[in-house]
Amino acid sequence: GDVTSQRRWEAYDKLGTFGIYAIGLVLAIQVYSPLELLLFIAGCCTLADSFVPQLINVPKATVTHVVRAVLSVSFVVGASVVVYNLKSRFCKEQAWQMELQGDVTSQRRWEAYDKLGTFGIYAIGLVLAIQALGLEVRSVLAIGGIGGLAIGLAGREICENLLNGMLLMTTMPFEVGEEVCFRPNGQLVEGIVVDVGWYRTLIRSFEREMYVIPNAVFSKNTVLNVTRKQREWRFYEFLCVRVQDVHKVNAIIQDIRRIVRNDARILNKLHRRVFMDGISHDDVKIYVSFYCEASNRDAFMAIKQDLLLAFVDCIERNGAKLAQPRTVLELEQDTLLPRLMAGLLPAPGGSSGSSGGAAGLGLMGYG
Repeated sequence: GDVTSQRRWEAYDKLGTFGIYAIGLVLAIQVYSPLELLLFIAGCCTLADSFVPQLINVPKATVTHVVRAVLSVSFVVGASVVVYNLKSRFCKEQAWQMELQGDVTSQRRWEAYDKLGTFGIYAIGLVLAIQALGLEVRSVLAIGGIGGLAIGLAGREICENLLNGMLLMTTMPFEVGEEVCFRPNGQLVEGIVVDVGWYRTLIRSFEREMYVIPNAVFSKNTVLNVTRKQREWRFYEFLCVRVQDVHKVNAIIQDIRRIVRNDARILNKLHRRVFMDGISHDDVKIYVSFYCEASNRDAFMAIKQDLLLAFVDCIERNGAKLAQPRTVLELEQDTLLPRLMAGLLPAPGGSSGSSGGAAGLGLMGYG
């Protein structure tokens, strides 16, 4: 008695029927064009098989052999084109769906699958075409292997770059728009990935310089993908306080711990460490390490700035000061006496002596 549900299901039935017809029409278009060419070639070959031996002095067996080879190759080419069209349409549809969902990683992966599928179809079609011509695949590969060895010795790096480009497109350790960092041959390279190709990868540095990196480099180096940090950024700093304020360090540490504990931007699931790390003649080091939640590097730098200023306020609020670097110059006594004897540091009585003495005393006071 539910007429509304009945009409809804009837509408679903019509919509499904229309979708099936539409898909069938698309498939027919994808298949029809190659088959149309295949039928045309078959007709021409049939006419040639019937009339060529009569028009020119050619044995019929030879014409028949050539016609069969052409028909076989045409069938292989037509089937390869059909599979290629279906593959391209499916991969592009999936990549478009991932783009609508905002999943750039999956989109790039489907684009890589499209390229790999194209390479596989070409390779299989070439092997089938060789068999259709009546040639031995092993013999052709052996002959090609000799040339391939010569080419491989000359272009080993090219092949290595192409294979690594294929791996980069399938595994996707990084993608366009992500920040990466690595050290090829000891040189630091960091920046934003601009393009990932079959042979090379383009990376734009923060100085707006463009790096062209062969893909073989990534198989020999460890690459740090900064973008995939999952919003977890580490705050790792040492705060240096004057050594004469060592008795105030405990209160400073307690205040810093209170800030770290109450700040909502600091992650609680990871370690939060604030300790005195060491004492030297110049300063007392306070070790501070924890993790912040930030969407990118700019957001993290803003959080880090706020926290550093808050920690400096903690130090000053407890009556302490940050340590400053000092330079100490020591003069041994055995070097002063020869200078006095030589008149470089005369006694303070004369005009020249007063100026020289001032200079000497100033030098000693700096030390």
